[in-house]
This record gives sequence, structure tokens and C-alpha cells, in this order.
Amino acid sequence: MKPLRLAFLGTLVSCGVLALSACDNVGRAFDLNRGDTKETTTNIQAVPAGGVVVDGRPKVQNVFPKGNGWPGTVPIVVVFNESVNEASVSPSGGTPSLFVRLKSSVGTGTGTGTGTGSPPLPGSYDFLLGGRVVVIRPLQPFDTTQIQEYEVVATSELRDTDGVRYTTASEKVLGSFTPDQASTIEDGQVLTVLPVDNNREAFREDSVYVVFTKPATESTLKTGAGGSFTVRPAGGTALDGSLAFPVRIGGLGGGGGTADTRVVEFKPKSGTRLAAATDHEIVLDATIEFGTNGGKLDFRNRTPFARFSTVAPPSASSVTVGNPSTGAPDKVNSNNVAALLLDVAVPADAAAGDRVDARIYGLHKDGGQTGSLDFVDASAVLAGPGAQTASVDFTGKLGALGALRFREGPLLFAARLVRGSRTTGFVRSATTNNPALDVTPPTLTLPAADGNGNRVIYTDQERLVFWGQGAEVLGGATLTLASTPGPAPDPTTGTVFGFGAAGKFMFDPILLGRRTAPLGFTLTITDSSGNESMPITGSIVQRGVVTGDVTSGTLTVEAYDDATFAAVAGATVAIEPGLPSKPAVGRLTAVTGADGRAVFTGLGSSSYTVTVVSDAHHVITLLATPAGFVSLPLRPRASAVASLVGAAVFTSAPPTGTRILVGCNILDDVRNEEVLTGASTPTVVPSSQVRPNRPYMLTGLGGPIEPTAKPTFTHFACSVCGVTGLTKEAAQPPIAPAGNATVQLAMLPAAFPIARDLAATYDKDLGTWGGLDAANLAGTPTVRVMASVYGLPGMTAVGTGFAKVMSGTIYTIDASYLMALATTTPANGPLVSLQPKFWVSTEATDSTGNVARHRRIIDKPVLGTTFASAAVPGVSTLTPPGGPSTGSPSVTYEDRMDPTTIPSGFAFQVITATDSGGRQWRVLRQDTDAATGPVTVQLPDFVGLGATGLGVGVWSVFCENHLLFSSTFGVGDYVLEELRREEVTYTRSVALNFTVN
Repeated sequence: MKPLRLAFLGTLVSCGVLALSACDNVGRAFDLNRGDTKETTTNIQAVPAGGVVVDGRPKVQNVFPKGNGWPGTVPIVVVFNESVNEASVSPSGGTPSLFVRLKSSVGTGTGTGTGTGSPPLPGSYDFLLGGRVVVIRPLQPFDTTQIQEYEVVATSELRDTDGVRYTTASEKVLGSFTPDQASTIEDGQVLTVLPVDNNREAFREDSVYVVFTKPATESTLKTGAGGSFTVRPAGGTALDGSLAFPVRIGGLGGGGGTADTRVVEFKPKSGTRLAAATDHEIVLDATIEFGTNGGKLDFRNRTPFARFSTVAPPSASSVTVGNPSTGAPDKVNSNNVAALLLDVAVPADAAAGDRVDARIYGLHKDGGQTGSLDFVDASAVLAGPGAQTASVDFTGKLGALGALRFREGPLLFAARLVRGSRTTGFVRSATTNNPALDVTPPTLTLPAADGNGNRVIYTDQERLVFWGQGAEVLGGATLTLASTPGPAPDPTTGTVFGFGAAGKFMFDPILLGRRTAPLGFTLTITDSSGNESMPITGSIVQRGVVTGDVTSGTLTVEAYDDATFAAVAGATVAIEPGLPSKPAVGRLTAVTGADGRAVFTGLGSSSYTVTVVSDAHHVITLLATPAGFVSLPLRPRASAVASLVGAAVFTSAPPTGTRILVGCNILDDVRNEEVLTGASTPTVVPSSQVRPNRPYMLTGLGGPIEPTAKPTFTHFACSVCGVTGLTKEAAQPPIAPAGNATVQLAMLPAAFPIARDLAATYDKDLGTWGGLDAANLAGTPTVRVMASVYGLPGMTAVGTGFAKVMSGTIYTIDASYLMALATTTPANGPLVSLQPKFWVSTEATDSTGNVARHRRIIDKPVLGTTFASAAVPGVSTLTPPGGPSTGSPSVTYEDRMDPTTIPSGFAFQVITATDSGGRQWRVLRQDTDAATGPVTVQLPDFVGLGATGLGVGVWSVFCENHLLFSSTFGVGDYVLEELRREEVTYTRSVALNFTVN
């Protein structure tokens, strides 16, 4: 029981969504088979749990109190033969249809006739026994000194749950009473018990209530052997159970406010019900007290005080959809709406021939007021006795696609058992599965369709995580590829990784290898109700691919926007054999078409330098590549990045001084490995520049950062790990260029071990890191644990550590990381299917600004063991220029990379020049040999090119080195973005100024 207007908020959606109860709603036109031929509209409320519906008008069986001698605290109890519509009893903002008033001299006041009188007394309304009993508690006690008669009145607006009116008369007086007991009397009386005395049709699942005329002293109310309020089989021993106070003062029913001890409930022991077809006794004794001076219960020494008998049939146990779609329990969808079955479970003492009545409540087809309801019903007969599941056939009752009985929206199922003339109360469907009617197939919002209806998924990864978003929360998806995606005979069907809020979904990584042409796909998505979309077709386009063999005589160059992945048309492409020279020798030029491509044929060299220039973009060059297909990213000069800001949300307060280390795989600057919150503002995730149009994951670790000893993390977060931290959830939606994303990072308390420490520390001698002044560092080296996963760019911080100086330039490295991401069982490891690699990343910056980073792989993440490699970072120190240059300068750097130091090692140098206007020129070179020493690179000559490069003046130039591990790369055969995802060492030199005339 709960107070009227909040009666079912604990089990149903509130008014305005599906007002299955407690809302003042005009319902459907009345069904003539339900007993009232005069109604054209009705207020329907879903029958409450334990409720009753009968044919015809509702009837009043009992009204309490009657006559005189009552205290001013006496409540009013009205017992009906069926459940009443709670909203009709006391509509929100309206006049109640059942009320107490001071009897007037005007009117008959006979107790059964009609009349007029004083206004209704303000009061609260509570409903017991499945809405069959209404308890009215006036807000102010009756003034017993006035010796006035009051009457209980019902109006024509009082209805049962099916919307049938109690009376067609404007009002009807149900009874009268006079509260005239002296206030000095503290003894209390029993107003009534429920079921009422001598009731022969009590339900076996019902609670038993006693309603006192005054508040009882709670400490004197006890049940069980020797208790003051017990229930027992006739002549037997007290039943096991507990007492509760369902009516509250100053709060919501069911727990808020304080107990109103005028109404006391006996609940049989959990999991039990009253015996079938059995006489029961309610026993009370004089140890129940009232008032402050030990007033006693005046129960007239009746032992037992009252008797009632139970019906034989038990109520049903549960009601669910019997033919749901996979993954869509209790959903009525396009697959089952025409021939829906409800499964009604009945207990072991069900009998052959028992009838199962079932109902489905839904939103009225014609709308009307918000939450207006309709219902359909059907029955089935049990063929045999015992526990079983009865299938109730609703074929045709819900209509068909295009002609539904209800509007789409929430549903409620109800069922009861009937044996002869005896019935049980209804049970209702559980809210766990959110029963609903939804026959509309879901629609796909991302990838969006272009003007021609084409949908394209772009990726710059070697493996694709197919990410998308529906217009609603999804429960399923299928992906079929037009051909084998990668170099190996991989399957052409995708495996779903996970779903998430706002309709997002993601598939496990798909190996693309190197694709120079789009790969077609067919996608279907299924909503949480089980409706499947029509097949959606599109294509997968891989960017950033370098592959093929230019000795075939053909070189295709593709230019694309790094922020949008769109082809860049109208860009100037220049190629020249081998490494550039000045002036250019053998240079060829072309302009990209609408597809962003320029094709050169009839070539004779074994390698070419490729330069792409677009006025709206920064410049890029790939040196001396033997590839026959080159897809190069052009970073736009405007809207190149997006921003990410947010809040860390804690369910329990973090310790003082906590900082959050936030990991994000799309941080724009390759030097940034994480985002840190402030110690005084741990909930504020500061704004960071990120790479647009790429799905991303977020992680968080709360604790002492930077640690100086093994840290104890108090909170953690993982956006792909669900609300529990252990379930798969799709990555975050891509952010548009220049867009701003605000995220909430749910920081879960460390209720279980969330971190794994390294099994052993290890030492690194930074003095061996060439080009780094390890004796003069700008600060203590930082230690992070990074995770790289297939299909998502970059790396994500998942842990932190510390470097402790041992002697000179030798540091001992230790670290801890998120255990949830490292577990290897699919049930507990959200990232398992993304095949993560974990790296301990140690980074140092010397006093002049050179940066060097080393990553050591954690080969057994569950155990925390690491694998030592021979990779040593080396800064490619630039040689100062000898003077100004006319046109493009040459750049000399110290090559300190040897890709052969690690198995499957690959090395790349990136020279970046920036003019005074901020335009950049990135020059990439694959280092294919073990040779070290000075290397001079002439930047391509722009004279005669017909395109505008960097402006004259002072250029700031630096060199970055990337040493990475890849089992799939080759010389002139790679995917550019893997440089960041599989990085083992990284260095960046101090920038030098070059004067260019």
C-alpha cells in the first residue's frame, strides 16, 4: 500500500508515460461486455497486485465506523467487493469521490440514500488488499466535544479499475458515525480487522490487518508465539511472520515518514502463503497499549478476536511474454504482436480445470489525456494439476501492424487463477524487463547517409571497430561484409562487442589489412524490443594506407582531410624519384579529383617522394616510398581538433588530495598520455584537445598522483566497461571537428581489487638514451601504464607509477594499472576481444627540452610480468643550419634509431617545420636500416610547383622518432596511424630556427 497519488511509482512508470495507476485519465469507450451500458468513456487503472475485478458496478461491503462512541482519532475504512480506481477516489487537484463530511440537516442522511451536506473533510487516502479497501484519515482529529454526526459519501465519479461507476446518482451516503468519546479515555479499540470478521473468501497471499481507533504503542505490538497480534489456523499455533506499518504519517507509504500505528499489518513469512481452504483466527490481547499512560486494548476478551477462511486456489506466481524475441524479454514487437502468448506460472497446488485469466494493459489507441489506458484479456484452462506454465493465447487481440489495439509504449501484464466461483488476486508483471509495445523498426543515425543515401564508415586503423548509433537503445546488430576483409581468410560476419546509451553499438575489431578500395557491408540493427531494421548497406573506407609496389609503373596518391576523413579535391600532388633534390629533378605533378586521388603512370623509379599541398591544409611529404598506393592525411588549418571536457562523478567521496588520471586514446598531441585533474578539484576534467571523428574510450584512476610508492587507488572508471566496470559497452561517440563533448566519468569505488602491481620492478639507465641529457632532467621521469587496443587509435592511460633514482642516471621503474582491463576471461575482461596490449611508459625531458619515452610491454597482464627489449630511445638532434636558405632548406639530424633492436621493429622519422603563421609541413621517412649517424634530408623544392607552401621567414623545425612493433608492416607497406598505437619508443628533439628566404 502507498498513498494515492504515488501509489505505484515504485513499480510503474509515472503519469505522463504510462499511467497504469494513480492518474486522472479518461479512458477508452466502455466495453459493453463489462457491465455498464450507459458509459461512453471510462477511467481505467491497471488492476493492482492482489487486486480483484468483477462484472458490474463495484459494491460496498462494509463501512467503519458506525454509530457512536468513537474517539476523535478514528479512521474510516470502506471495504469494496473489488479494486477501486485510486485516481477516481481522490483525483489530483479535484474533489474526492469518496469522502467524510459533517452531516447536514439538509438531505436524507439515511445511510443509503442521496443528499447534500457539508464539504468533504481534508484527509489522506490509503489502499489495502489490492485496492479493495480504502482507509481515510482526516488531517485533523474529530472534535469529540461537539458530538456531531459525520457521514461517509460516495459520488458518481467513484469507479472500479475497469472504469465502471459505483453509482449513477450524483452521490450516495454509505454510512454515518458520531465521534463522541471523551479525550481522557486512553484505552483503544479495534475498528475492524482485514479480512473482516467471518470473511469466507480471503486470498491466501493477502496480509492480515488490524485497524485500531487510536495509535497503538509500537513496542507492544508483537507477533509469533506469545505475541500480542497473531494469526493462526483455527485452534493451531501462531504463524511465522512479521508486523509492518503500511500507513505513514508525513511521508510516502512503504517507508517514508513515521508509522501510523492505527493500521498494523501481519505479513506471513517470506516465501509462504496461507493454507488453502482453511479457517484462520486473528488473536489479540490486552498487552497492546495506547497513549502515554498505558491505555489498554479493549478487545472485549474475544479470543480469537476474529475468524476468516481462505479460498482454495493459489494465486499465479508470475506473468511474462511467452514468445519473446531473443534478448527482448517482455517486449511485444513486430515479430510477436499478431500472435502474442503470455506465460503464466502457477504453483504446485494448482488444480486441473483451474482457469487462468490474463490481461494486457496499454496506452489507449486514440490518445486522449496522457496515460489514457485500454486493456485486452484472454483465458486458458489448466489441463492438469501441479506447478506449470500456462500459455494464454492473445492471437489477434492486440491487432496487427498498422492497426494496433494500443499505442506504442509501456505495457503491464496481469493474471489470476479462478476455480469455480472462487478467484484469486491478480499478479502483475515484474518491472525488471520494462514490458512495452514497440513494433517500429529502429533507424540508424550514424553512420549518416549522404545526399545519395550512401553510408560510409571511415577508419585510419589497420583493424576496424565498426561503430554506429541508432535512434534508440539497441539490443542487437548484425554485420555482413561483401568479401573477406583482410589478407587472411577472416569471416565476413562481425561479432558485436557491446551496446550503450543513446543507441550506440560497436563490433569487435575486423582486420582490414591494406585496402585501396571500399569494402561493402550490410548491417541490421535490433532495438531493445526485438524489432529488426531492414538491411542497411554501405561501405568501409580505409585511410592512411601505404602499400603496393611502384615498380609496377603506377603510383596512386590519395589526399584526405585528417579531421573529417573526406577526400580532398583540388590538392596539388608532386612526386619525384627517390629523395628530393633542389632544384627538383624528374618531378611530376597532378591535381586530385573529387575522390581525392591523383594517378601517375609510366613511372620507372623504385621509389618516389610524395608531397601534397592544399591551401586549406598543412603540407605533408612522404620520403622515398617504394609503395604504389599512398593515402596521406592532410591536417586542416582550421577545425583540426575537437575538445573534450567533463566531470568525474563519485558515488562516495574521494579522500582529500585525490587526483584523477584520465586516459583518452584520441588526445591530439602525441606527447600527451593523459589528462590530470587538480588535487583541489578532482571532479573537474579539464578541457583537452582531441582528434575528431574517431570513437574513443575513457578511463580514470583516483588516488595519489604522482605516486612516490605503490599507490592505493580508491576509485576507477572505464567507459567501455559498463556501469559495473566489468561489462562491455560501446566506445564513446566520435566528436565533430571543432565540436565540444562534455562527458561524465563514473568513478566507481574500489569495492574489489581494482589495480594490479607489476610483478617486479626494473631499472632503466637514461644515460644510454642518446641525445637526452639524462644528468640534467627538467624533472623526475613520469611513469604511466598505457593500453593499445585493436580498432581504436592511439593509446589510453590505464595506470600510473613512479621512477626512483638509484644512482646517477639509473632509475627503478614500478607501476600499477587497472585490473578490470587486464583480466583474460571474457566474462570479466571487457577488453579481451579488443586484444589489448599493456605498456609501461617512462618519459623524461631534459633541461633543454628534448623528450624521450620508452615503453616496455606487460607480456602477462594478469600476473604483471614485463618483457625487456633492446629498444633504446634516441633523440634525433638537429644540426643548426649554416645560414639562411633560399627556398626549402635541407635538414640534418642525428639518426639514433635502429629498428632491428626489437623483433618486427619499424622506425619512422617525422620532421615538422612551422612557419611564423602557424602553417606546418610534416615530412615522414621510414627508416629501414640499422645504420645510425648524421642524415641530411633536402625538403622538396616548391619552385615551379604552382602551389603555396610555408611562408618565408623563420621556421621552427624539430624531429620526432617513432619505433614501433608490428607483425604486419613491411617496407613501404603500413598504415600510418599504427605509429601511435604500437609505439615502443618516441623522442622529440629541441626545435631549431631556420631562416628561409
